[in-house]
Amino acid sequence: MSPTSNANSSPVSEPLKPVAAGTLPTDGTALINLDPWLEPFEDVLRKRYSNYRKWADNIILHEGGYDKFTRGYERFGFNVQKNGDIVYREWAPNAATASLIGDFNNWDRAAHPMKKDVYGVWEIKITATPHGTPAIPHNSKVKIFMTTPSGEAIYRLPAWIKRVTQDLSVSETYDAIFWNPPQKYIWRTSHRKNQQV
Repeated sequence: MSPTSNANSSPVSEPLKPVAAGTLPTDGTALINLDPWLEPFEDVLRKRYSNYRKWADNIILHEGGYDKFTRGYERFGFNVQKNGDIVYREWAPNAATASLIGDFNNWDRAAHPMKKDVYGVWEIKITATPHGTPAIPHNSKVKIFMTTPSGEAIYRLPAWIKRVTQDLSVSETYDAIFWNPPQKYIWRTSHRKNQQV
């Protein structure tokens, strides 16, 4: 099967020939059967498919599959445990160091250093108070402080933060807010019934 041209020099492919089940290549080049114009890119397709398989297999092996992987909100950001401990995770593979700062630790960059795993995920567990309440108070400001391999200092809002606010009388920048109300927030509107979030 090879591409041909019509009278206007527009590319036209010959009709597809039926392919027996199980005879298509499984190395990423099966697309060529649908579009013969891709034939010159056979090696590139094979390489890209190999790279995809590597990542797909990695997700299945280390993340527990696609479904679990797509529920990052259950793993990243701030997650308050039943005992009041807070686990915070952030993906920042190029950061050399990272620490969690905020109102709760007087913005002390050395108070809550984070540890990085082999996939570039930084993590910290902040133990609850002796009374079992989270050590970060609800509605307080937080940030992540990082340094780059060259030593540059960077302050960022956590990527998975649930609430941000902006006080234009102070600055145009946003503040990340740790959101963990003592009672479930009830959404009230005239258009819907009360819903718990």
